[in-house]
Amino acid sequence: MGKFSDLSIFGVNVDIANHLFDEESDTEKQEKNRQNQKKELTPQEQEMELIHDRKITCKICGHVFTVKALRNSRIRRAPSDADLRPRAEKIDILKYEAISCPYCGYSAMQRYYDRLSNYQMKLIREGITQTFEPQMIYDAPIYSYDYALQCYKMGLANAVVKKAKASEKAHYCLNIAWLLREKAKQLSPGAEYDEIKEAEEQFYRQAYDGLLHAMQEEMFPICGMDQNTTEYMISYMAAYFKEYTVASKLISSVVTNKSTPNRLKDRALDLKYAMIESIKNGG
Repeated sequence: MGKFSDLSIFGVNVDIANHLFDEESDTEKQEKNRQNQKKELTPQEQEMELIHDRKITCKICGHVFTVKALRNSRIRRAPSDADLRPRAEKIDILKYEAISCPYCGYSAMQRYYDRLSNYQMKLIREGITQTFEPQMIYDAPIYSYDYALQCYKMGLANAVVKKAKASEKAHYCLNIAWLLREKAKQLSPGAEYDEIKEAEEQFYRQAYDGLLHAMQEEMFPICGMDQNTTEYMISYMAAYFKEYTVASKLISSVVTNKSTPNRLKDRALDLKYAMIESIKNGG
């Protein structure tokens, strides 16, 4: 009796026992290659697989609208930039962090969206909604950098109107600068590129100034970051703007703090040595 004869009652071809170790024919291999080639997705299609439609009820006007949101279970994180700009494979996750109501203009990063006092809601209705012109629903399959920047800038405007903390306003400026940096990578040198880089520099500076102020006036965590992470980020930005006294002080704090994770400490040491080299070369 064959090895699989007892499966015949299920309609299974019992002759498979004679072909346990047969290799694929050339025709089968060619067909498999064709199928694999068909499965190769464009960057846009890959990004589409990592997002989904999500219904949002506006905290200000009560309208329900749809946004694109990340499928967090499918997101594979990648190493962050030197200034801790978050990265992920096949998608720029920052594009999907800000939410903007097309009916009344209330906009905020997800972290801050539900954190509104009655007084802040009143300020937004008076300072944003009262003059806001309703917009068409954004219906592209993925968010463009221009649309994401629009949402973040609206979020920043709302943060100013509702008298948000310095850390929150700095957080918007930082994300705007990061998105502008990414948008510039898609452009060739020219007038538009120069304009984007200038705007990036301005928002990055505002983020730096705001984070410095927040660190002096607010309790940790700041923008969701603990003290070590905040100090490292500000030290990087200080070094970028050649404010080496501030950078050196904060780097030393990060390196000597026993609670600093090794990975962050290594980054701080790399920054310290890069800064020393820059100073030697007159940078």
